[in-house]
Amino acid sequence: MDTITQWGYEILPLGPHMAGEVRGLQVRDIDARLAAQLKDELLHYKVLILRNQRFSHDDYLTLARQFGNIAKYPFASGIEDYPEIVQIVKTPKQRQNFSGKWHVDSTYLETPPDYTFLTARETPPRGGDTVFSNAEAVFHSLSDGMQALLENQEVEFASDVHATQRGQHLTNFSGSEADTYRAVHPAIMRHPRGGKRALYVNEEHALAFKGMTREESLPLIRYLTERIAQSEFTFRLTWEKDMVALWDNRLVHHHAVNDYHGALRVMDRITVNDRELEA
Repeated sequence: MDTITQWGYEILPLGPHMAGEVRGLQVRDIDARLAAQLKDELLHYKVLILRNQRFSHDDYLTLARQFGNIAKYPFASGIEDYPEIVQIVKTPKQRQNFSGKWHVDSTYLETPPDYTFLTARETPPRGGDTVFSNAEAVFHSLSDGMQALLENQEVEFASDVHATQRGQHLTNFSGSEADTYRAVHPAIMRHPRGGKRALYVNEEHALAFKGMTREESLPLIRYLTERIAQSEFTFRLTWEKDMVALWDNRLVHHHAVNDYHGALRVMDRITVNDRELEA
């Protein structure tokens, strides 16, 4: 899949088991037909990146809407005049970063986003990478017995599992850190496009398995997190200014590496629900 396609782009594989760089496309080129094709590519690559993308906020929203309906993030009202674009900032004076634990975006919502777009507006000279884990590969690495156990489990997810200061890192933070969102989802995600199975339990937001206490659930949550973090399942993305990454939240976990104290990092994020699946 690393040759030029009939669509006029090529994908260069970046890791042995996930991630690809899309070449030959600009954000403005991606119409509904190309978006549908890239959704199919994401089933294989999980994460796609595009380098050297310079575009307006309007262009960014047009791109995201080709993939589906914009998903509301409850903790930020977005940037001025563009409430759908959430800006994530770590200043040189801040020590804690945003989303430092392994997670899938917003699993504490009844309808978590299917896709995430993240664009690097300002990057530190070194560090600030994002690490992704192939949740499909993690699932298939588990024993048959563990797979069977998890297939029958549901998980309660919560926005306040860990103490957080997300408001320090969000432009136009709205609401309160005390606001709590909770939702129940299967421990194993079965992807609606083709049925791929992937581990959905994540460290950041998994509170407990349904019918179990937090104390009873923690050993299994921690074990699964250790599996997610194993290097053979991961890809580490080193950001460049004007790079765009797109991933399928139903197939990957990710976390931001907090190793760039004293530097500025600014990212623009849009999350999307798959319109075709909502219809």
